[in-house]
Formats: sequence, C-alpha cells, structure tokens
Amino acid sequence: MFKTTDSHLGTQKQATPETGAPKRKVNILLVDDQPENLTALEVVLKDLGQNLVLARSGPAALKCLLDQDFAIIILDVFMPEMDGFETATLIRQHEKCKYTPIIFMTAVSKGQMNIYKGYSVGAVDYLLKPFVPEILRAKVSVFIELFLKTQQVKEQEERLRWMEGREYRKQLVQARTQRNRFFSLSLDMMGIIGFDGFLKEINSAWEKTLGFSRQDLLGRPFLNHIHPQDRDKTATYWQKLLTGTSDPISFESRCLCRDGSPRWFLWSMTSSVKEQVCYTVVHDITERKWAEEVMLKTNEKLELRVQERTAELLKTNSTLLEEILERKKAEEELKKWAHIFQHAEWGVWVGSADGKTLEMINPTFARIHGYTVKELLGKPILDIFAPECREEAATAIRLSHQEGHYIFESKNIRKDGSVFPVQMDVTTVKDEKGRVLYHVAHVQDITLRKQAEKIIIESEKRFVQLIESLPVAVFVVDADGKPYYANRASLALLGKGINPKVGLEGLSQIYQSYVAGTDQLYPVDRTPIARALRGETCVVDDVEIHQGDKNILLEVAASPILDSTGNIQYAVMAFKDITERKLAEEERALRLAESARAEELARSNTELEQFAYIAAHDLQEPLRMISAYTQLLAKRYTGKLDKDADEFISYASGGAKRMSLLLRGLLAYARIGTQNKKLESTDCSVVLEQTLANLKIAIEKSNVRVTHDPLPMVMADSLQLAQLFQNLISNAIKFSGKDPRIHISAERTGTHWTFSVKDNGIGMEVQYTDRIFSIFQRLHTEDEYPGIGIGLAVCKKIVERHHGKIWVESEPGKGSTFFFTLPTLREKPRRRE
Repeated sequence: MFKTTDSHLGTQKQATPETGAPKRKVNILLVDDQPENLTALEVVLKDLGQNLVLARSGPAALKCLLDQDFAIIILDVFMPEMDGFETATLIRQHEKCKYTPIIFMTAVSKGQMNIYKGYSVGAVDYLLKPFVPEILRAKVSVFIELFLKTQQVKEQEERLRWMEGREYRKQLVQARTQRNRFFSLSLDMMGIIGFDGFLKEINSAWEKTLGFSRQDLLGRPFLNHIHPQDRDKTATYWQKLLTGTSDPISFESRCLCRDGSPRWFLWSMTSSVKEQVCYTVVHDITERKWAEEVMLKTNEKLELRVQERTAELLKTNSTLLEEILERKKAEEELKKWAHIFQHAEWGVWVGSADGKTLEMINPTFARIHGYTVKELLGKPILDIFAPECREEAATAIRLSHQEGHYIFESKNIRKDGSVFPVQMDVTTVKDEKGRVLYHVAHVQDITLRKQAEKIIIESEKRFVQLIESLPVAVFVVDADGKPYYANRASLALLGKGINPKVGLEGLSQIYQSYVAGTDQLYPVDRTPIARALRGETCVVDDVEIHQGDKNILLEVAASPILDSTGNIQYAVMAFKDITERKLAEEERALRLAESARAEELARSNTELEQFAYIAAHDLQEPLRMISAYTQLLAKRYTGKLDKDADEFISYASGGAKRMSLLLRGLLAYARIGTQNKKLESTDCSVVLEQTLANLKIAIEKSNVRVTHDPLPMVMADSLQLAQLFQNLISNAIKFSGKDPRIHISAERTGTHWTFSVKDNGIGMEVQYTDRIFSIFQRLHTEDEYPGIGIGLAVCKKIVERHHGKIWVESEPGKGSTFFFTLPTLREKPRRRE
C-alpha cells in the first residue's frame, strides 16, 4: 500500500512486489514537481518492493527527511520553488543525511556545467531524461542493498558482543584468504602504500612485471621505481592524495624495471586517512601507449563515503572495533577486485579445473570477441581460439597447470569469424593440497601492437637495405664494444667478417689498424669507436689498416646511438678509403712547393742577372780610367825607371786588360736574361752559315775542316742561336789537335731536336763535364789556352732560355761532342676542305 501527503509535504506509498515481500523494506524518496514524472518513477521502481515516498517540492522533501531515514533520494533538478541543487545542499547539512545517496534526474539541465554542479553538491549520479528503466532499477537496487548492509552492520554491533571469538576469527581468516587469493590472481600490480610512501603489501604481479624481488620492493619508497622524468609529476599526485581528499586519483607514469627499461603504467589510487594507507592498482599500458594516449579517470566516491560512514558506525571497544575494521577491509577489497573484474579494459576469463570450459568472463572479453557474456558462458575454452591455434593453446593451458603461470601469444576468433592476435596470460589456481580449483586468463587484443611491430620490421628491413647499398663502410658495435653489424662495403674494405666475441681491446689487432705512417697499433682508448662509446662524436683521418703488403688509409667518423633513456646502446662507425685522395693531396702540395721554389729561384736569378748586368756595365767606366792611366804610365815611364817598375806597370796594364775582358764577358752573360728577342721560327742552317762566315778567319788560320748536316727549323732567338753556335765552334777550334775536324748535326727525338757539335780535339776527363758550364770555370791556365771561362756558361744559359738542356761527352785525346736540345717547331693545324 502507498502513503501520500499533499503536493508540498509529499506522498508516501508502500509497494508490494508480485512475488513475495522482502523481510525488510527501505524508504526511497522521489522528488519532482511534475505528477506524471512521479507516476513514471513509481511504475519503474514498484517492482523493487520498497516504500516509495513522494514529494512535489524541495521543502516537502526536507520535511520528509526529518521523520524518516532513506536509502536513496531521486531528485529532479529543475523545480520552481527550490531547485534540485539547493535542495541537495540543504539535505547534506543534515547530519543523518550527510551520506545518503542522491541521484539527479533532468530533461532540461543537460549542460556539462550543470552536471559538474550536481556532482559538486554531493550527487552520486546524474541521469538524463528519458531514462532507461532497467538502468535506473539496477542503480537503485545497488543503493538499497548498500543501505541494508549498513543497517545489518548496526544490528550486528550488539550481536558481535556475544559472538564466540574463535568462530569470528575463523570467519575473518576465511575472508582474508579469499581476499588474498583474488589479490594474487590479478596480472595488474596491486598494493597498499603507507602515507610515508613505503610499500606495505604487494601482489606477485610487481615481481613479474618489474623484475624485482619482493624483498627489493616491500618496505621501500615506491617513488624509487618511478622514471626520473616522471618522478616530480608522480610526487605531486601523491602529495595531493595525502591532503585527505576523498577523491581517488588516476595518472600515467613510467616505472624502471630491474634491467633499466621503462614501462608505462596507469596508476589508480584511493586514500584512507583513517587507516593512513592508499590502495593502489597499477595497470601496464605500455602496449596501448604505442597506439594512443588515453587518460583514464576512475570515480570511487561512493566506496570512500561508505567506508567513512561504516567507520563512524563501528565505534565500540578497541578489540571489537579492530575485528570489525579487519572484516570490513576484507569486504571492501573484495568489492574493489570485483569492480576491477567487471570494468577492466582487458579481457578476463575463468575456466574450469580441467581447463576445458568457460565458467566466468568479464564484459570486455565478451565485447572483443563479438559475443554477449551469456553467449560465452559454458562454451569450450578452445572454441575461442582460431582452429590452427587450438593445439598450441591446449599445450599452453597444460603448461600453466604444470608451472602455475604461462604467457603466450595466439590468435582468437570472433563471432563473425574474423581472426585477431591476442596475448594471453594464464594462471592456474590451486588449493592448499595442490588440487586445481580453476584457471584464470587475462587476454589483450594486440592487433595495434602487431601492426606496429610489422611497421618496425619493414622499416628496419628498408634501413638495412639502404645501409647495404651505401658505398661507405658502416660498422656497429654494442655497448660492450663487441661487433654487432657490418655492411658489405665494410667487409670488403676490412677484408674480414665480424666476430661478436671480440671485445673492444681486440679490434685493432683483428683488423690490423695502425696509426697512419707508423707500425704502432692504434691505441684502444683513442680509437673512434671507443670515443663514441664514451659519448663523443668524432672524425679522424689517421687510421691505417694493413692487408699484407698493402696499406689503406681511412677517414673514420664515429658517434654514439642512444636508447629512450639516454643511455648509450650502440656506437656506429662510417669510414672510407682515402689513400688515393691523400696521395693526390701530397702530390699537389709537392707541386705547389716546387712551383714556389721555381718561382723564387727564377726571381733570384732575375735579380742576380740584373745585378750582374748593372755591375758589369757600371764598372766599365772606372776600368777604362785605370786602363788609360796604366797605358799612359807605360808610355811615359817604360825604360826610364828601374826594371821592377817596368814589371809592375806591365802587370797593372795586363790586369786591367783581363779585367776588361771579364766585365765584357759578364755583361754578355747578363744580357742573355735581360735583352732578348721574341722566339720565332728560325732556320738553323741559315744561322749556322752566318756563324761560319763570322768565324771564317779563325777557321782558315786553324786549318779546321767544318762540316754539317741539314739543320731543321726551330722556334728560337736567332741572335742567341748564332752566339750558341759561335761559342761551341770557337771552343772546338781552341782545343783542336792535328788535322782538326768539326761536324754539326741534328736529330729529332720526340718533341725536341738534339743538336751535336763534334770535334776531334784534346778532349777532357769525365769528372769535368759538368764543371765547364759554370761561369768563370776553366780547366787550363791562361798561358796554355787563352780565355776567361764564360763562353760555355753563356751557351748553357741560352739553351735553358729555349727550354732545352746542354751536356758534353768526351774522352781525353779523342775529342768532345757537345749536345743541346731545342723544341720542335709547332705545326699549324690544316684547314679542312
């Protein structure tokens, strides 16, 4: 039956369910200014068999709260006299209604700000009209059950005083055993952290996931295992949790495993100020991070408020309170694990002891397979696997039975027949006697991960193909300095393969690398690869490898390769053969140096020639004065003074004459470099005939027979060429013997004409053949053969000016042959007809 009041004070009705009445009924307060809305709520909730109290305004609802306790309040937001937000605020001010659940319902105030305002004034839910009746009944049923549980706790206070302590402890141990069993089944890391930041309790997933032992984790700050880059952010969330806020927090951060590798985790934490602990669930989201970054937020306000209210109700003597709190804690933890099972983002199934039948699954598992939960219950476990994977899956379940835990990858099949990859973690749960109770498996859809792995493999394959096609040698070592990879160009250049067992110390010896230009092995600590392993990037060109009798000079560039944490994982070295380049550079430098020396020598010779010319020219005038006065002395005083005076005057006069000859010779020598005609086409036969005409008297006086072959046309200074012939022929006449003969000829040798002037004179020793071309150098005295030693020096200078060379071949008593070369005459290109 129903109890009713007027539109302001409210209406109370008692609904009777169709099938049996509950032993105890609770009050449900329905507040709405529209009668048709109240009627709709009555129709939906009457099957719950509870007392429905109706109020058509905020004040009427407040009056009802003064007289009765309510399990839940369903409150309309938009009401004319006092809206739902104001009503909820006043309700929360009543001590006994402080924790009564409030559900807002509205068809108008749907904005995000209104939803936020509803939660901020203490609502546990915010439903939009039109609502789904089944969902509303389910939510209200939960709060009815919660209210009844709370009432039972109150009633049990008295009964617990008379309970047998032994029986109660037995029940408490059973509850704790159930909690610990569920606690240990989870693949997620679950734990309890004290307000001091130290881990108080953890499940086995911590050891499996992070690689640390239980002893390494318990009793130590959990922040020690947070990645350094995320530690400040995590500490901020932790401090926020310690302020006593009733809100649970969720955040993402990385942890460092025992091997130093980072993994991403989603942390969900709820604090209990009274117990000075935080309950923590840590889910590994490393795989999901590859595909997306999604912030997960969990709202556990209701559990926390129930916990606080329960704590207030359990105020008895210290012994009883401790036992009640222990039991309550076990119940709450079981609720949380059940909540996690139902709402986890990964699939979970529980199989029979024989590992053949699905006995329990969570909604996520059903969803990723395209089934409903009801459709999968009782189904053979192997049916969820793709046909080709079922034998392997059966083996994995058997291994789980033997080892207690087994992780493997497989392929599952959806309801529509499509196949997708999964990672499955199967755990076998046994009782104290080792008998199998059931199997639990956590299932993750790894489609995105497999796609990412495929992309990475293809990318690595393309990268290797690119490296293999490079003409540059590439050589990689790992962090310990052991060879890891070498491309074809590297193996061809080094002449050897790689040996992964050889460390950094043996690389120089194995590959015969030396300091360039020495027989010293390249020092290990100075090698580019060692420097790269120290974090340096370097380029050197002083590495030389020896391959038999062949030395190869290398230019080497090396740099480190870092992992995601900034640690050196590899060192890569690229190198190439620069032997030919270095030789070319050295040859070029040598040519430049020789060119510079030639230019300097030419400049010095030019300056010397100019000095000699100026000196010879300027000394002529004072020498003429000396000659004139010595001649005057000889003319006036010869025979008038004593014999010594006549001798001295003779010496002075002779010396002046010889000095004059030397100066004229020096002047002639200098003029060759300063007073030159342009080189032009010259007929050597014509020049020779003119020279012989000039020497006609000397030739006839010496009775010398001069012959010659036809001579070529050359590019030459005709005057200097005539002087060249004249000096060589005069020299041959001077040193002629009996029946003197001189023969002049020319022979073409490549780009030059080689001329020869051959005589049958006295000849000379071989050691003097170079000396005679130096200025003022003579092999005989003035009395034996007159001259000043400058004629052949002039010949050499003329030939060099014509880009040729001069030399002599001679034997004592067999005459001499003087050779000199002149460039051939360049022919003009013929015109095409």
